[in-house]
Amino acid sequence: MMLFSIPLYQPGYWLTLQPPEVGGGLGHLLFVFFLLVFLVGMTARIIGPQRVTDKYAKKIVKKIGAMLVTMGLLGVFLFFLSYEDVQLFGARFLYPIWLLGFLGWGGHLYWFFKKKLPQTRQQQQQLQTQRSYLPRKKKK
Repeated sequence: MMLFSIPLYQPGYWLTLQPPEVGGGLGHLLFVFFLLVFLVGMTARIIGPQRVTDKYAKKIVKKIGAMLVTMGLLGVFLFFLSYEDVQLFGARFLYPIWLLGFLGWGGHLYWFFKKKLPQTRQQQQQLQTQRSYLPRKKKK
């Protein structure tokens, strides 16, 4: 099946319960992509926190790793169901839903890193500054 002969812009193509053919070269590329997403996520979850010293950067690496592991596993599972021609769970409309989920989660992480994390850092610095002026218990 050639890539240019697939009617990607027609809703009838995506809104069927028929799973796509994933046995060709494009199918193998899709499987490799899902597998790479999973492996990069595992690498980020295992090696990332060990190499990063800042606690906020560790949080970022863990969140990105969790997203990539989850979406990679879901993608491999979806690919397997499409490969086995399971009618409902391997359907074509699940691939754009997977892509929307991936982009949505990535957008949420971007918002977290750009908006929420700087506020949290600033609050932590203010709290630390306030604590420096408070009296402490004397050590004996």
